[in-house]
Amino acid sequence: IAFHPDVYTFAGTRNVDQCPNYAPKPCHVYLTMGKNVSSQMNVIFHSSMLYSLPVVWYTTDPVVTNRGVIYMNAEIAETHYFDVIKWMTTRYVYYGFLENLLPNTTYYFIVGDQSNTNSLTPIKKFRTGTNGPDYTFAVGGDVGDEFPYNEMTTIQVAKRNPSFLALGGDIAYANGLPGCYQRWDSIFWMFEKSLISPTGYIIPFIISIGNHEAGVGWGSYDKKTAPYYFVYLPHERLNGKPPNSLPTYRYHTISNNSVLYSLDSEIVLTADSQVDWLSQH
Repeated sequence: IAFHPDVYTFAGTRNVDQCPNYAPKPCHVYLTMGKNVSSQMNVIFHSSMLYSLPVVWYTTDPVVTNRGVIYMNAEIAETHYFDVIKWMTTRYVYYGFLENLLPNTTYYFIVGDQSNTNSLTPIKKFRTGTNGPDYTFAVGGDVGDEFPYNEMTTIQVAKRNPSFLALGGDIAYANGLPGCYQRWDSIFWMFEKSLISPTGYIIPFIISIGNHEAGVGWGSYDKKTAPYYFVYLPHERLNGKPPNSLPTYRYHTISNNSVLYSLDSEIVLTADSQVDWLSQH
């Protein structure tokens, strides 16, 4: 005798939550490139706690005083409660979209809840893309949660100090399933540990959607099948809109002579729906 629909859970077999509700500091901090690689950066951080004032403090020249480090700029981050995985864990995702940055420039930053100093991260840094004729970037995909091979590859990428890492999808192989949220946590932990340049810079992402983000192969034509991709990897400012309101296609201007297109390969949008946009850009 059975009832439909059936609900199964493997919660008892999962690892300890990598974003615990007792830790005030963010459990993940990573970067996605904006449309202009030389002047935009999206600083994304996760926490199980609802921050009252999530913030990205950043500067090109941190000033150290006896009262701490002074940061010249503050970006109040947008907040998204990730309700898709609410039955397994609590997750808030914060987006601090930085604009009007200087090209080829080092920025130092910290993130956390401005109202709770215990939540602030150590100092991190990134470098914006160049506006000159020469640049280096890395390309990959099909990362998967196959330790240690994904980490070994990522370390070799980071040694080459690329401006960014472009990934063509199939990142965590969570297939859009709520119960597989820890695959994304494992991937982010791996990247945060390994995708660091020899001089300590965080290497940003440009990530396209793949069929294993949606979980049903090609042609789902439904954004609801790819919740992690939209919530975890926006490349532009949300302006109060839900993450899945963003398109899965876009372009990135690189330097003063290149454009990189990130398209949806018939995952949640048809190819036809992108033709007019592509012809205009």
